[in-house]
Amino acid sequence: MKTIDIGDWIRVNEILQAYADAVDRGDVDKIMTLFTRDAVWDSTPGAPRKGYDAISDFFRGRFQHFVSTSHHVGPPNVRRDPKDNSLEATSYFLNKHDQKDGVPYTIYGRFVDHFVELGGELLIKRRLVIVHVAEGTDRVYNKLPRQEW
Repeated sequence: MKTIDIGDWIRVNEILQAYADAVDRGDVDKIMTLFTRDAVWDSTPGAPRKGYDAISDFFRGRFQHFVSTSHHVGPPNVRRDPKDNSLEATSYFLNKHDQKDGVPYTIYGRFVDHFVELGGELLIKRRLVIVHVAEGTDRVYNKLPRQEW
């Protein structure tokens, strides 16, 4: 991976923070402005969600279960791919959800995002969600592989 400049890091971090803000506001339209039209969202084993409609439908469906949410995204580790000059970032997250059924639901993990430049705008082309710990849910997620002890 090639070295990035601080401007690249700032742009990526701004997108990640805008994502957290839009999710907490329940603003699917804003969320989708951060992704390419053909983006891939991969958070569960099996088939990833591909494209604008599949990803926006996912968020609309999930938001129906929540009274409120709080998403925290840590500082990204940003790398530039020398093959195509694209950016990739890994950032840790903590997402807390207050569900309508009263059960708190929290997930801790990391986003691995692949960004592309389109028309001078940096957008997320692919997001891999890796969950380290999930509490208050039986949802199945991509889990972080761990060494057995």
